[in-house]
Amino acid sequence: MRPVMWLLSFLVLTVPHVALGITIEGVVLRDDSGSPLISAEVQIAREGDPLLAAHLETGRDGRFRAENLPAGRYSLTVAKHSFLEVTIPVPPDSVPIQVRLIRLASISGEVRTRDGIPIPRARIYVMERTRSGAIRELRLAAANTTSKEDGSYQLRGLPPGNYVLAMSYQGNDRSGGGLYPDNSAPRTFEFKGGESIAGCDLVADAGSLFKVQGKVQIPEELARVPLPSAPAGSTMAARFSVGIAPADQPVVQIAWTRTEEDGSFQLPAVPWGSYELFVAGPIIGFSFRGNLLARDGGLAFGRTHLQVTADMTDANASVHPPRTARLQWQQGGASIADCPKTLDVRLGALEAWGSDLERTVSLPLGEVVTVENLAPTRYAVEPASTSAPCSILGTVQLDLRQQEPPEPVVVNAAGKGSLAGEVLERQPGAEYQVVLVPLGAAAGEAITVQPVDAQGKFHFHSLRPGRYGVAVWLGGNAALPRSANMAAALAEVEVLGGQVEMLLNAPIPEGTRNP
Repeated sequence: MRPVMWLLSFLVLTVPHVALGITIEGVVLRDDSGSPLISAEVQIAREGDPLLAAHLETGRDGRFRAENLPAGRYSLTVAKHSFLEVTIPVPPDSVPIQVRLIRLASISGEVRTRDGIPIPRARIYVMERTRSGAIRELRLAAANTTSKEDGSYQLRGLPPGNYVLAMSYQGNDRSGGGLYPDNSAPRTFEFKGGESIAGCDLVADAGSLFKVQGKVQIPEELARVPLPSAPAGSTMAARFSVGIAPADQPVVQIAWTRTEEDGSFQLPAVPWGSYELFVAGPIIGFSFRGNLLARDGGLAFGRTHLQVTADMTDANASVHPPRTARLQWQQGGASIADCPKTLDVRLGALEAWGSDLERTVSLPLGEVVTVENLAPTRYAVEPASTSAPCSILGTVQLDLRQQEPPEPVVVNAAGKGSLAGEVLERQPGAEYQVVLVPLGAAAGEAITVQPVDAQGKFHFHSLRPGRYGVAVWLGGNAALPRSANMAAALAEVEVLGGQVEMLLNAPIPEGTRNP
């Protein structure tokens, strides 16, 4: 939400013809209300010129104007706090620009126990709900926050997308986590721009909290690791990561710690429930994502089911050698001329181990690549960069929970595609444009606007495979009023290489709708 992430801000309409001594002017509006945006930053850049041609702010009426610009091709970038930034090329036309920005969404509420006690410093975060229905952590700074001393929280700056709200808290007298409103039926927030949802209170289990103690049986060959910043041959006792997650939602982090030198560990406050206990190591440090594992081999992993109904002193666990998988990048049935010779993919764990299991792997086209030191978990296989010119087709997962897959996991990827179509039921004399907004993993890239010709046709070329939102907008100097909140009218389409065709309906002007 790729976001992962659902749509991006878009702007529409036309821009002045670029000629010697030209003027570029327009207005910036809120997409959800159509009201002007004051003090929006407008940057006008000329192709081939390292310096900005103009750097402006909109006035009280939301308008901007740059005069006496030299001939050339221009792009326009508009930004404002709490709104999604947009950058587009300036098309060769002569009417004022209209820019509509989509406001970022927010969620707020409180974190308390069932008996009303506030929980401070709890981690509140949103995860992306993918098209396959899977839930995964969202790689976005705005997707995380912590609760205040009174238990209140607010997540701000969320771009449009499909999200699930989660929490994780850990302290001396309490520990836990879960999804909103509960793990069995988590709510999916479908943000389309500007929503502000309050009262999303996360309630922690106030029932009995139990102490879970145990010991990790560390193999002798992994019992000691090199001592950092010390002479060669210096070693120290190895420590392992220990984490637990609900058995029904293993993507949610409940608690994590690290072992002592003898392999013992203690989780002081675990709610009643059924869990997966995860062990990984040796570790070399920690971050907000969990313990950091050594990357130079010599790893071991373990997982076991745990039913917590009372204090436990025998939550012992053994570890086993890491697992190995083979990946192969193949052509995905469409042109890969735009793809690099090597596709970089990210393996992201779909279970909360309390340790950072992420891996980045380079896949030369057609070759089988062996990936070692993997945990017995589920991994999502995704492009390492959302800006890559080619993309993975569909959903690819690597499941190592039971055994290593006997055959290579095939990663189908493709190069650029195109989207063509027709706008139906057009109003006589009206001009139309089609707005294309990258969604999901592609969200954050520049949107594209194409005019609709006299036959109602439109065509987008050189599209990276992925999900897009498409909307029709009244353009030009049409006298017909423009409908507000066009973000909500986006239709979703998936381009997997080759050409995709679709039919769209023209917007119904305000004042002509049936009551």
